[in-house]
Amino acid sequence: MITYYNRTLKEKDIPKGYNDPYGIFENANYEREVLLENPYKKSDSDIFQVLAVKDSNFVGTEIHFPIELCIDGKIYTTLSGHGLSVEKECTGAGVGGKLTDGRLDFSPTKSLILGGASQMHLSILRKLNAIIFEMPRMIYLRNAYSILENKFGIIITKFLTPIVNFLLKFYFRKINKDIYKLKAKFNLEEQCEATEEIIGIITNDNHRFSERHNNTWFNWVLNNTLLKDEQPIKTLYNIKYNNTTVGFFITETRFYKEASHRGFKNVRLGSIIEWGTCNQDCISDSEICALAISTFDKNVDAIEICCIDDSMQKYFSKRNLKHVGDGNVCIRFREDSPLSQIKEIREKKHWRLRPAMGDHSLS
Repeated sequence: MITYYNRTLKEKDIPKGYNDPYGIFENANYEREVLLENPYKKSDSDIFQVLAVKDSNFVGTEIHFPIELCIDGKIYTTLSGHGLSVEKECTGAGVGGKLTDGRLDFSPTKSLILGGASQMHLSILRKLNAIIFEMPRMIYLRNAYSILENKFGIIITKFLTPIVNFLLKFYFRKINKDIYKLKAKFNLEEQCEATEEIIGIITNDNHRFSERHNNTWFNWVLNNTLLKDEQPIKTLYNIKYNNTTVGFFITETRFYKEASHRGFKNVRLGSIIEWGTCNQDCISDSEICALAISTFDKNVDAIEICCIDDSMQKYFSKRNLKHVGDGNVCIRFREDSPLSQIKEIREKKHWRLRPAMGDHSLS
């Protein structure tokens, strides 16, 4: 029989009568420290982790935390989630579904938003009739070493990599030309925190629905991560034209010991996770992401751009970036949620979508 234990932010030590053979409780202490700094929490008595229990052993877990949505100008508190896992002895018993759907019990609006859900998590969310918005992931490849090593081994790869990397510069000549022109036109300023102008760009966005990215959100996200061992580097840039802010973006660089199911190893991946423009005619979403490519360190092997609409995908496809999988934003709510009364909430065109939504901004 599977039971469930609700853990509050105050609880650091394993409770009496329970065992932690897989380190599920103990390993969440890092996330606990990060979530104690969550500006949206009510108190340290908030429940942040639900653990599945079998024979007094912790065998599954999910972590959740509050964030805010802006729906037709009104602010709603929702939850996001992180770290869903179930040990092999309990797979197929519906534990993952119960942990996922059970998060709604702790949400003030009986709703949940997730970013970058895994394939396993997506399959659960689809069964729960969640809204899933997909964003085609376009890849700009700089260093082919990991791909070549996967196919040819180390010796041949060391010989081929310089040749292939040289050819990649020619292959991406169209986007590189765009980047050169954009760098000549706009000035980039690295920021430690969001300026009033950056917040104004988000506030003035005309989409009906969005995750609320205000100063509070920027300060928390830029300075925190839920990843203990492979902490990403996040950087905020202000885009200026004639000394006036016209846009912004946040980049993230993360090292993967193993990237994708294809077995690529030791990959340093760059991502553009948040951006905005004051005027699409001045600088478009696509141009902002192209300009952002220029800011990544030379040791970044590849850069991913999640396209929020067809025009972005078309822009990058024409410049030879390849569509490799999809990013996603997932929204789930119950019938008694105030969000369920809004018919258009299931339509992608009404949402301000970015990769840095839900837990993805912290993981």
